[in-house]
Amino acid sequence: MRAWVLGRAVRTAAGGRVGILFLRRGVDGKRVEVLAVGPSASVGYRLAPTGPGEAGEKRMSQVLINQYLGELDRLKKVGGTHRESVVREAFKDLLKGWGKQHDLTFIPEYKLDSATKDTRFVDGALLHELRVPFGYWEAKDAKDDIDEEIAFKFKRGYPQDNIIFEDSTQAVLIQYRQEVMRCGVTDVKALDKLLKL
Repeated sequence: MRAWVLGRAVRTAAGGRVGILFLRRGVDGKRVEVLAVGPSASVGYRLAPTGPGEAGEKRMSQVLINQYLGELDRLKKVGGTHRESVVREAFKDLLKGWGKQHDLTFIPEYKLDSATKDTRFVDGALLHELRVPFGYWEAKDAKDDIDEEIAFKFKRGYPQDNIIFEDSTQAVLIQYRQEVMRCGVTDVKALDKLLKL
């Protein structure tokens, strides 16, 4: 018998408590089922079909994105600011959760040896178990011009193979020196697609 793992409290967009999410992995190591247990332990809701498939992962990604948007709003309201150093924590949490779904580890302030031979730090990186980078993340301030910031970072030797730049209003994905996708962070479906590219 397989055990349920990853208990996590979830809330509705209005802030009401839904319950706890639990995931169960199949024998092959793939996630096969998601269960939300209501405020009383006797209430259970299936959020994804049993058996391998993308439906459960898609729903979990959208849950993570909705949690991100709720946390972003909370940080802006409570912090009274849109500064990068404050609001970037919400996107960091999104990447951590998304990475766990895909057996990746999030490392903050990831050290790079750039093409210019200077040491640089991206705000974060998702790594495979063998410490091989999957992708990078760089947060920018909402008041900055994100395109100018991207150009500036690339001139300084930042990676261009798989990096997300975000400023709490939009996210830009660069892969192999090309902009692959850009979307507003409040567009849940588009942000989900950007994370999966």
